[in-house]
Amino acid sequence: RVIYQNNTLTGLLSTSRSTSGELVMCQEKLVQEVVDILLDNGIRGQPMRDGHNKVYKSFSYVIEGKE
Repeated sequence: RVIYQNNTLTGLLSTSRSTSGELVMCQEKLVQEVVDILLDNGIRGQPMRDGHNKVYKSFSYVIEGKE
């Protein structure tokens, strides 16, 4: 999702002459949201799940307890 959202934002920025500022800001927020989910899934309420209803593991979960 992060790569998809980032590619969408990059595409919007490359055609910035015809893209409204509000649309770009909205897309930037979506990119930030998916990055936040990647770093700490569940911080914004219910954790994200895949197509098989399995909860995604966040980076903070994976490195938890490691020094």
